[in-house]
Amino acid sequence: MQKLIIIRGHSGSGKSTFAHQKIIEFKNTFSNAIIYHIENDKYMIKDGVYSWTRTAYVQAKQSAKQDIQQAFQQMALNPTLNILLVISNVGANRQEIEEYLSLAETYKVDIEIYRMQNFFRNQHNVSLSIVCHMYLNIVATPLANEILVPPIKPMSLYIKKRLQEIAYSKYYCKCN
Repeated sequence: MQKLIIIRGHSGSGKSTFAHQKIIEFKNTFSNAIIYHIENDKYMIKDGVYSWTRTAYVQAKQSAKQDIQQAFQQMALNPTLNILLVISNVGANRQEIEEYLSLAETYKVDIEIYRMQNFFRNQHNVSLSIVCHMYLNIVATPLANEILVPPIKPMSLYIKKRLQEIAYSKYYCKCN
């Protein structure tokens, strides 16, 4: 079995935790599986310390893309191996997602797409304003067959109000 799992969500939505759950499920079924877990944040940890800079982010995306290509090459070369590729750093970039889906279809890899909806405090102190913009951008780019994972920690009334304010200001600015 070869499978691609794409997990979308804003910062603090639970992507990493959900990815680990999916990896454990796959390993329980296929104990000899090869696992690729691609997440930009993993590439921005140096000596155990997370450091986000624009340069580090660009480098992380490049490293992630190389690892994704390597995983797909492994799948293509070894179609009988049990391989799981989990990409849990995917947000609203439809072109990037479509590239992954196209590769998966080319190599006849099973596909699952999940969208996380939790509002945990994010690990990297991303501001609420940025989290809200991320959320709105992801909601604005739904994918076919995307599974909405019910939230364990839904948005608070404060976050709901903040989202409404941001959505209103985006709409208002477009109209004027």
